[in-house]
Amino acid sequence: MTLPFTRMINGAADYTICYYDKRLKNTHAHQLAASLVFYSPLLTVLWYDTPERFGGEQEIEWFENLPTVFDDTRVLDGYPGRNITMMRRSGEDYYVGLMTSNEPSLQEVKLDFLDARRDYLAQIYTDGGDEVKTATGVRTMYVLVNSRQTLKFALKGRGGAAVRMIPLENKMDMKKYKRYDGKRI
Repeated sequence: MTLPFTRMINGAADYTICYYDKRLKNTHAHQLAASLVFYSPLLTVLWYDTPERFGGEQEIEWFENLPTVFDDTRVLDGYPGRNITMMRRSGEDYYVGLMTSNEPSLQEVKLDFLDARRDYLAQIYTDGGDEVKTATGVRTMYVLVNSRQTLKFALKGRGGAAVRMIPLENKMDMKKYKRYDGKRI
């Protein structure tokens, strides 16, 4: 967990996502977060895998929607060797990546960087454990959030979480989703 503090400080560099590789030392949710934390846009788009490995995992939408350029980048929390939480913004959409070291950890993300006048749909991808019956074990959830809330995560060792937050304007769209209840994800 020192790499987020030492690589790509001056710009893009090589960090290849090998999402379906069985030899992963980190969780798949950690890999999702790494695609945001490590600025390597070309390799994120052309990640190292084959289409045959895709099993319909819902979290692949993260890669489909992840921009290659950003308007704002902030490290929200972190300590070398322990964890990192990074936020990037592209237009009106916000992306957050959380990664932890070998030890499980409890992490919180204050959403005070969001526009206070809007509600957002948070697409959240975390390590789901045995209850998620996919090859990756990533749990996907969609909840409404706003700038007054704090997302709370219980991350596995070598785990992570990735969150995309998009503004919702249409009140009908907002009725489709539950508001985040403040519990640990």
